[in-house]
Amino acid sequence: MSDRLSQFIHHLDHVYEEPALLFDLTILKERLQLLRELGDRYNCHFLMPVKAFRHPLVYQITGEVLWGFDISNYNEYAGLPTPLTNKLVSLTDPAFDGYDLKLFLTKQNNFRIYIETLSQAKKLQFQQVDFGIRLNSSCLLNREDGDRPSDSYSRFGISNLTELAKLAQSAPDRFVGFHIHHGLHENSPDTILTFARQAIALADRFQLPLPSIDLGGGLAEIGFLQLESLLIELRRLVRLPTVLIFEAGKLLFEDIGFAYGKVKSLQCDRRGWMVTLDLSKSCHLRWSQPQLIVPDSTSATQVPVSIYGATCNEGDRLGEFLVPLPNGKESPYQEGDIVVFKNINCYSVSWNTSFNGIKPAEIKFF
Repeated sequence: MSDRLSQFIHHLDHVYEEPALLFDLTILKERLQLLRELGDRYNCHFLMPVKAFRHPLVYQITGEVLWGFDISNYNEYAGLPTPLTNKLVSLTDPAFDGYDLKLFLTKQNNFRIYIETLSQAKKLQFQQVDFGIRLNSSCLLNREDGDRPSDSYSRFGISNLTELAKLAQSAPDRFVGFHIHHGLHENSPDTILTFARQAIALADRFQLPLPSIDLGGGLAEIGFLQLESLLIELRRLVRLPTVLIFEAGKLLFEDIGFAYGKVKSLQCDRRGWMVTLDLSKSCHLRWSQPQLIVPDSTSATQVPVSIYGATCNEGDRLGEFLVPLPNGKESPYQEGDIVVFKNINCYSVSWNTSFNGIKPAEIKFF
C-alpha cells in the first residue's frame, strides 16, 4: 500500500461514512500526459470510452488532455461536459435505427458514427455526417490465419464489406475509415497489427480512402511498457497521414483502483471466519476481482476468512482470503474495522448500483 493510500485510509478512522470505490488521481493524470505525448509523436488519437468510468470528474480531466470520447448512445453523450470544442465524439451504437444524429452536435464537438449493417447504411444516407464502418474482428483474424481455432465469434461488425463499401465510395469526403474492436479475447500487439494490416488491405481492395483506423480498446493487456513499441510497429505498416485511434479506458485505471468497506458483523464456524461488510460485490464490484490488502502483522498465524457483502444474496461474496490473526486477538477483524481491497476494475464504477436496500458505493479519489 502506497504512503498516500495509507494516509487516506488512516484518515477514514475519523470520517468514515459509506463504502467507496477509490482511485489514484495522481497516477491517472500522469498516464494521461503520457498518452498525450505518444499521440502527438505517432499521430494517434486516444479517446476516453464513456462506458468505462461513469463520473463527471473523469470526463473533465480526460477531456482536457485526450482527443475526445467514445460513446454508444445519446445518454452517454448527454452526460459529457459542455462545451467539447473541437473534441471528437465517436459513436458506435449497435441499436442505431436512423435517429437524428444532429443530437450529437450540440456541444461544439466533431462527430462521427460507425455503422455495421446494411439497414444502418440505408438510414444514414439521409444524414450528412461523417461515418466509418465497423469490421468484424473475428473475421479479420480468421482471414489472416485460417488455421486459427475459433471457439467464439464476435457479434459486432460487418463480415462482408462489399455492400457497405458502396456507401463509402459514394461519399469519400465523409468516410473516415474503419473501426475494429476486439472484445472476445485478450488483445496482444500481434492482434492489433493484424487488424491494421487487414484494414489497409480492405481499403486497397475497395479503393477507399483511409483517413483513420480506430483499433478500439483492450490496451490494458498490452500495458504502457509495450505501448510505444506497438505504435512504432504500427507506423511501419500504416502511412503517417492515417490517424490511429484507440480507446484508453481500462489502460488508464489498471492497478490504481481500490475499494473499502466497514466490518458490520462476523462469526466463526468449522470452515473459518465469515465477515460481512457494508461493501457489496453484487452492488459495487461488478467486473472486479477484488484482492484483499492484508493488515500489517507480526503474527505467524493465518486464518481463512470469507468476506461477504450486506445483501441477502447468497452469491454476494468478495472472496476467501488468508488473514493474519493479530497477536493476542481471537478474531482477525473486529466490528467497525475498515477493510481495503485492490485490483478494482474501473468498469465497476459504471455498474455501481443499489439492490436490496444497499445504496451505491461512493466514488472517491486520492
